[in-house]
Amino acid sequence: MPMKGRFPIRRTLQYLGQGNVVFKDSVKVMTVNYNTRGELGEGARKFVFFNIPQIQYRNPWVQITMFKNMTPSPFLRFYLDSGEQVLVDMETKSNKEIMEHIRRILGKNEETLKKEEQEKLQLSHPANFGPRKYCLRECICEVEGQVPCPGLGRAIGPVRNWGWDSLGPGSVSETSRKPLCNKSSSYRCKRTKAHRVGCLELSG
Repeated sequence: MPMKGRFPIRRTLQYLGQGNVVFKDSVKVMTVNYNTRGELGEGARKFVFFNIPQIQYRNPWVQITMFKNMTPSPFLRFYLDSGEQVLVDMETKSNKEIMEHIRRILGKNEETLKKEEQEKLQLSHPANFGPRKYCLRECICEVEGQVPCPGLGRAIGPVRNWGWDSLGPGSVSETSRKPLCNKSSSYRCKRTKAHRVGCLELSG
């Protein structure tokens, strides 16, 4: 992104990642009421200009709405998933004081953030396989040097007919099986009353 406009540093990832406010999961909507004039709302204007981008970056699941020049005094309103509302007064406060205040009442503490970070590291471990939502790879075939999945392409070489009961090259034929005992290799299942074949193993 070109470094143009007022304070383009606000749009860099390094600046956005420095925000220390990560809301709790119960916070769903945040509304900001501020005025473009007046000395008492100077901290609120700096909060909107400098800190709102950081909050949006660290809390992508929270909806943030701005209301400009609609109220005599600046304030924040938070809507929780339980239906409750939390009001925060911003008048005569600096942007740093506002950030510290909302972090203390609605933000996650350091222990919770460290625990969530460790869980993310465990899920993103390269030895784990699963859905893309939780792991880096869905199958071991995505690792360099591994045999590709038959669902993505035709198997190569001796891997094509690897099953012992398939009659392809390199497989065990039906004649190489022998009974485990001297009894008949066929029996009738008591549950289904169907004729089954049993007592078979691979020879040598």
